[in-house]
Amino acid sequence: MRLLKHLAIAALLIYVCVQVVVIFPRYLNKEEKEVAVQEQAPKKSEQILEGVHLVESQKGSRDWELLADKALTSGAQTGSWKLQKVTVHFYNKETKEFTVTGDEGDIDQPTKNISVKGNVVINSFNGYVFKTNDVYYKATTRSIETESPIEVQGPEDIQGKGFLMKGIGLRAEVDTSNMYILKDVKARKGMKDSKDVEVESNSALLSGRKKEVFFQGNTKVKYDFMSIEAPESNFKYSSNFLEEILFSGGVKALQTDRKATSQQLLVRVKEQKLIFKGNPVLMEKEDELRGDEIILVDGGRKVMVEKSKDTKPKVPNKK
Repeated sequence: MRLLKHLAIAALLIYVCVQVVVIFPRYLNKEEKEVAVQEQAPKKSEQILEGVHLVESQKGSRDWELLADKALTSGAQTGSWKLQKVTVHFYNKETKEFTVTGDEGDIDQPTKNISVKGNVVINSFNGYVFKTNDVYYKATTRSIETESPIEVQGPEDIQGKGFLMKGIGLRAEVDTSNMYILKDVKARKGMKDSKDVEVESNSALLSGRKKEVFFQGNTKVKYDFMSIEAPESNFKYSSNFLEEILFSGGVKALQTDRKATSQQLLVRVKEQKLIFKGNPVLMEKEDELRGDEIILVDGGRKVMVEKSKDTKPKVPNKK
């Protein structure tokens, strides 16, 4: 009897060990896996939509129209949408001012703000193409903005390729169609004579309606053998042709061995005429010429003076 009692106790101890060491850890592991799977599973309120098309209107006219290949939404009115392969058209009085495309995006439902990221391209109404990494649309100001580096290709004209610009930051206003490159602007304008125009400035304003490009802050322009510096410069187009460039705010111009200063300089591109106004002074070596206006014709080969005020020998015309 004593032997049977000892065997029963031993068997009970073996059973308890098996339960503690083998069976119970497996049960715990299984339970943990089930909890992990439940935590990773998508919430029932989330929805995946394909072929998304959204339109936002203000005062009876379209604000923007959005298309996306796919969207993940919580289904709640206060939530946000995660988008893939996004296209957004922005309207001003039913006119499409800008189109933005990108790899992915977000919509914040309460504010109607939109962000687009990855291979972002912005097309303006009049043919400017912007490339950057990310943009953010602010519904309150109706502006498309970024602080990232940006590259811009302007529309071609009959003189050659349009402006190719690089800079930092962008603000594009939907209501005015103005596009601001915020800082560190470097630009190049192709010309048919292969003498490209190069521009550097602190910032630039491109207009989606007017045919002009405005550079502001420490503007430096190089063309052929001439360099010009001024606080501001405005490149104006007539039809599809760069007609004139207006420099203002105090101008310094260098042309080989000549130097000129004035308050304003108007360059008429087609005529190759430079008109210095506002206390103009033209210097060459020891010669100095002053007048109400000093005009360089034929690329600077000829000089004309309106109401000459010189007290030194005149700068001779170049042959």
